[in-house]
Amino acid sequence: MQKLKKHWVFVTLLIIGLIVRLIFMSEQGMSNDELSAWYRTRFSDWDIFWNQGVKVGDMHPAFYQVLLWVWVRIFGDSDWAIRSTSLLFYILNSYLLYRIGSKYFTQLGALLVQGLYIGLTFTVLNTVFARPYNSGTFFLLIAFWAILELKFNIQKKWQWTLVLALGLFGAMTSHYFAFLVALVLCFCALFYIGKYNLKYLIAGGLIAVICFLPHLPITLFQVGRGGLGWLAAPELSWPIDFIYLFFNESWLLFSILTLAFLTSIIYFGFKKWNGVGFFSMSIFLVSFVGAFVLSHLFTPILREVVMLFLLPFALLPILSSIKFIVKKRHLILIACVTLLPLADSLLRNQLLAPVHYGIFKEIGEQINNADAKLGRSNISYASNYNNVDYINFYLDKPLTESIKDWEHQESLFELRNRAATAKTPYFCYSFSNKFHTPMFLEVIRKYYP
Repeated sequence: MQKLKKHWVFVTLLIIGLIVRLIFMSEQGMSNDELSAWYRTRFSDWDIFWNQGVKVGDMHPAFYQVLLWVWVRIFGDSDWAIRSTSLLFYILNSYLLYRIGSKYFTQLGALLVQGLYIGLTFTVLNTVFARPYNSGTFFLLIAFWAILELKFNIQKKWQWTLVLALGLFGAMTSHYFAFLVALVLCFCALFYIGKYNLKYLIAGGLIAVICFLPHLPITLFQVGRGGLGWLAAPELSWPIDFIYLFFNESWLLFSILTLAFLTSIIYFGFKKWNGVGFFSMSIFLVSFVGAFVLSHLFTPILREVVMLFLLPFALLPILSSIKFIVKKRHLILIACVTLLPLADSLLRNQLLAPVHYGIFKEIGEQINNADAKLGRSNISYASNYNNVDYINFYLDKPLTESIKDWEHQESLFELRNRAATAKTPYFCYSFSNKFHTPMFLEVIRKYYP
């Protein structure tokens, strides 16, 4: 009870964040990438799953997909069961940010980071989606915490070395961008951790590398496939574009929060960064610049969503720049940083509306209603998806689809022939997250005006 009283602001923010995410989950169905991850858990044989579900079927390391494969066999494969993994990591990441921030930065800075994450559309979406970004962030924070403990804690050195190895290994097997950040974390730590602690840093790194060796064939295969060639390299304006996206695509929201932050610094004073602050920011800057360069020289690895791995290292020192203030004003600032983005997301940015990614749940509900009202035997279907089983996740009666490549010219002729030869009084064409052209609708309307 004493601890709850001491940390009640953190607990309150955590509860608010969970409620927001539970409401979002109740309103919004899974995305294309989540359904892809779900589909790859259906391989019952481990060897087939390891090859088709991890090595060939994805461009990410194995950890999160393996976690889902085990998870659905224990808790089922409903939306709630699959996304509960993300809620688990949201709780863990919130705790780590608060624990690390309170001890090595400021408690106010840690609470401001948590409050900012609660309601921004970008952070809500990407902390709900059942994808490896949440686990990668968790393991990077574990590794960061372990390095700080190795530097400042004179006890339990080898225990923290094992924690460091766990964090590095988990990041390496969660996402390849997290792998890059883990390398940068260790590189920066070489100049920060101190000569006496270098042996623990090197030992932790070696243990992580040894543990990663069985995964190396998968990594070499995936990297050898050519990277993310379908994405464009980031332009020089990319950082500004990301800030705009992060703050709900609203310069007004960004300006209000920035003004509140700067006013607090002017009124209460600027807290100079210590070595931890500069170490944290160096991880962010070196990782970001490295990713930007690699995106131009090798493959476009710098995407908006991977900033989830980097943001804690920038936000903790920045938001800890306010000197300690009296508790009432402390709470006013936290409330401002928490409630303004949340209100903007709900009232203006349509957080709970199906507009932020390709939908499946809503389409599935419409198809189920049509089947119930008109009868499945009275409807001919054409289903334009990356995989028809993605929409089948939400259907009472599964569909089949013979067209596999909707971008190929033959798909238009096959769709036309299907509509021309259909004997049913109704025709249903649906699509999401796949190539679509108005010509598809026109050839159907010729026979079903």
